[in-house]
Amino acid sequence: LAYKSNKNGLQNNLIKALHADKEGHLWIESISWLSKLDTEKEIWSHRHHPMAIFEGDYFYHHIFEDSKNNLWLGGRGTALTKVPNKNLYSMSFFERPLFEASSFTETPDGNLYFTYYNQILMQYNPLKDSIEIILDKTAISPITSTCDKNGNLWLGGEGGIAIINPR
Repeated sequence: LAYKSNKNGLQNNLIKALHADKEGHLWIESISWLSKLDTEKEIWSHRHHPMAIFEGDYFYHHIFEDSKNNLWLGGRGTALTKVPNKNLYSMSFFERPLFEASSFTETPDGNLYFTYYNQILMQYNPLKDSIEIILDKTAISPITSTCDKNGNLWLGGEGGIAIINPR
């Protein structure tokens, strides 16, 4: 094992999420920091989360890469964040902060779905650059979601699973 820590590049040793992108970069979420490691050149880039409310219990714990090369971050006590074209220094936040966003999935039509407070299913429409509620407090209480090869959206939660055809 080869270790990386705050002694050789990381900003914080408490890691909450990892994502390896198509270009070979490793995205690392630690308390109040998003870091990118070029794994071939061993070059680090870091960005402090401007929307992290407090150090400690507030962090991103989900990193998702959409088909348009954007990263999406969601987590506890932090606002839903878009990292356009994976540019660490162009993080954008939505006018209405959405805290507790998790379980991202993308449908073939390019819409992004995510759960919110483990109760609500939300949709980001890239053509309108808008977010709307799709399901609110269903019997499932959605915690996780995925999209199958036919474009059906599957939800899982405390009440079982459900299928939604978003088309």
